[in-house]
Amino acid sequence: MKVRFALLLILMNGSRPWGTSAGAAFLKIQTSVRAKALGGATVAAQGAQALGENPALLAPLRSKSELDASFVQLWEDSTNVNLAYTNALSLRTAWGVSTTYSDFGSSEERDSSGQATGQKNATHHGIASAALSKTITPGLRWGITGRVFQSTLADQPSDIAGSVDLGAAAQSKKFLFSASVHQLGPGIKYIDQQDALPSALRLDAAWETKPFSIMIGFHSSLTEGGSDGVLGVEYRLKAMALRAGMRTELSGEEDLAMAAQSKANEMLNDVTMGFGLTLYRNLRMDYAFSQNAPIGAPPIRWP
Repeated sequence: MKVRFALLLILMNGSRPWGTSAGAAFLKIQTSVRAKALGGATVAAQGAQALGENPALLAPLRSKSELDASFVQLWEDSTNVNLAYTNALSLRTAWGVSTTYSDFGSSEERDSSGQATGQKNATHHGIASAALSKTITPGLRWGITGRVFQSTLADQPSDIAGSVDLGAAAQSKKFLFSASVHQLGPGIKYIDQQDALPSALRLDAAWETKPFSIMIGFHSSLTEGGSDGVLGVEYRLKAMALRAGMRTELSGEEDLAMAAQSKANEMLNDVTMGFGLTLYRNLRMDYAFSQNAPIGAPPIRWP
């Protein structure tokens, strides 16, 4: 069995708060550390990491089964832990399960006049997922992921909700194409308020030739509008893989001068970096660093 441990560190600078109109923004947290280091390219997440990305890429690559454990540090008191397992039933069929827990710490409760009451309110989220992938014909696969989740905001739990991801992947000798639709479902309900899920469409492609891999992607929000372009480059050197990526908004602005300045700032803010290291046979470690979190947050303060 292949085992992978991963760590993702995200510094939030406040330049792109997601989840302004859709609920369940915690579903946007990317648990695939390799994908995050490559700008968020969905096509980079394969094996157990594909449970949160494209389920068509679920089949383990180098062994019959794969275990992936990832830890995402969003900022000081907010973390996301994910454990995923995938297994190849045959050459044509693979299945997997995962569980995710997000802890967003606690905030001080205030009354209607804005005064602190001395009470603390906790915010946390839990997700359980199961996925299936099958080969249609050599080089072409489809997959489906179903998940259930519950969110607690300021000590107020939501109803238990669910969503589905659908994916397809086509592979040739050097190219891999990925298409997936994420978070299809009726929404999430807090008390008497129903919020839409952050549904999205992702189209990605990868070109691999030793020792390089180049990945591009187009990711579009189906709920909130807007789209992003993704670019990632990986260089493999024996037991190590060096990674860099960029994710940038594709929507334009009317003022060309402001648009140019905004794009220049985003290019610096949206750069991602990381590496992968084979420690022993099927034991691998991944690390990624990003400037932007998928939801609004204060910056990390270093000692």
